[in-house]
Amino acid sequence: MVKKAKVDEKKKKVGLLALWIVIGVIVVIIFGFGLVSITGNAVNKSAPVCKDSDYGFDYSKQGVVRSCSLGVFCSSSVDYCVDSKRLKEFVCNNNEKVVKTYDCPKYCQNGACVTKMTPVK
Repeated sequence: MVKKAKVDEKKKKVGLLALWIVIGVIVVIIFGFGLVSITGNAVNKSAPVCKDSDYGFDYSKQGVVRSCSLGVFCSSSVDYCVDSKRLKEFVCNNNEKVVKTYDCPKYCQNGACVTKMTPVK
């Protein structure tokens, strides 16, 4: 009877240890992947995030759009000139990256519309 009690006690300890390990793994997953913020603010890493350095359709300034989805798949797109008159402008719309081709009034140089061309050095 004593032997059976010792075996049952060992099974309880092993089961309790396994439970604590599972709880530890769950805590690491939740906090490690940012599903819960320690500050108490909710964090939704699955929502797409988009940021534009020139804050939208600013054709006179070269900008960079950085967009991320699932919190890890990120890409950057830089405004650029298709030719001496046309600009590819990247912007954020509803937290998603979109691109528009814009005809500059005068010229396009270095990813922005300009009124006069600067000589290349």
